[in-house]
Amino acid sequence: MIKRSITILLICLSLIMGLMIYVYQREHNLLLHEWLRNIGLLDSRGSKHLISNNNLADKWLINSLPDALWMFALSLFILFIWNFKRTKASITWLIIALSIGLGYECLQLTSIIPGTFDPVDLSMIALAGLLPIIFLFMTKKKNR
Repeated sequence: MIKRSITILLICLSLIMGLMIYVYQREHNLLLHEWLRNIGLLDSRGSKHLISNNNLADKWLINSLPDALWMFALSLFILFIWNFKRTKASITWLIIALSIGLGYECLQLTSIIPGTFDPVDLSMIALAGLLPIIFLFMTKKKNR
């Protein structure tokens, strides 16, 4: 029971932290900001940025970390659904999720999807998606 509670907490914290970075640190012309303004959850004036975005670490925190947090939450959620068992189905779903995350970033490179391709984003998404998978392989024996 504790493991499941901790997992749910990690998933929620990852999603909330990613959302907060987007809401309070990113440009205010993003689609997310428009949605939040439309439902009354965000002031039309926007918010003050808490981080300067002047150095590499700040840019990484603002631009790449939210994607990584969301991919981490998704991978962890998939493992949670499959009760942390290494099965063909759970691994397939994890690969699909990781492929979608990486594919979305790559499609920005080709301008099929609006956005700015960033190899750091690509690396962070891959790392965040693989961390729960690596943990699974290190801690569990294969269940069939």
